[in-house]
Amino acid sequence: MEPRPIEKLLNDYVRMTCKDEAKVTVAAWSGGVSLSVEPSPRDFGKILGKGGKTFKAIRLVAHCVESCSKRHVAFGLDKPDGPNPGQEASGFSGDWDPAPAVEFARGICEHLFDISEVGRVDPSSSETIITLTLAGPKSDFVKRSEIDLVIALDRMLFSLGRTKKRYLKTSFTIDGEVIDIPPELKSVDGR
Repeated sequence: MEPRPIEKLLNDYVRMTCKDEAKVTVAAWSGGVSLSVEPSPRDFGKILGKGGKTFKAIRLVAHCVESCSKRHVAFGLDKPDGPNPGQEASGFSGDWDPAPAVEFARGICEHLFDISEVGRVDPSSSETIITLTLAGPKSDFVKRSEIDLVIALDRMLFSLGRTKKRYLKTSFTIDGEVIDIPPELKSVDGR
């Protein structure tokens, strides 16, 4: 079974992350696909992330998928017109089903690894742990970029959970080895 197209996965990620409707323009051609996102001023920071970390993570994931599919994948972020009303107060609570986030992670991993098993554990009402057990990187670039890719996926999922006021933690195992993200690179509240 073919994995879901990367443009659909990234579009879903943007829609899950943004509170307001984001304008997503998809241009496909025989050699690839380009996504251009224009979120509302309120949601711009959610896609960009602190210091651009979330945006860089999205671009790295897109580049890894590109290396596996031999299809160009471009992801752009357009700054919206209008003032940024600022961030909403943070606090982690509320009812939110993390199943779409799990499906997003599964879809991305299907592009990048021969074997991917993605599941979730809900130890509390405000926390979800997404477990990713992966094997057989589909390209040399993915193999060389494993740690950066793990950090990028962790960043994207943490950021997504944060927009929903829920802790989304990740646990990665690649080719039987548990991957520990260095503490200074781990996504935590306020980073």
